[in-house]
Amino acid sequence: MTTRSPLQIFLSCGRTYTKTQEDFVQALEAFLKSRNCQYITLGRNYQPIDQPAKAARDLIGKCDGMVVVAFERIRALFVRSEGSSTASDAERSVRVVGAGD
Repeated sequence: MTTRSPLQIFLSCGRTYTKTQEDFVQALEAFLKSRNCQYITLGRNYQPIDQPAKAARDLIGKCDGMVVVAFERIRALFVRSEGSSTASDAERSVRVVGAGD
C-alpha cells in the first residue's frame, strides 16, 4: 500500500494581532497537517525572494487548494451619518477599537 503525497495548500492569513488569533492559526495548521496537507504561508513558513504579491500568485498556481483566514483589526462601535442633526451623543462619538481590545 502506498502513501499518497501531501496536498499542497496555500494558507492565506495576515499577521495575527492577538493570542487568540495566533492560537487559531496554529490549530488550523495542526489540523491541515493531520489531514496529510502541507500548508504554505507567506511570511510564516515561506519567505519569498520576489515581491509578496508575485510570490503568492506563483504559489497559488502550484497548490492543490487554498484556505483564506481574515481577522478583524478595527471595529467602530458608534458611527454617525454626515449632516445628521438628530444624532444622539453616543452616535456623535466614534470609538475605534483595535483587535487587541
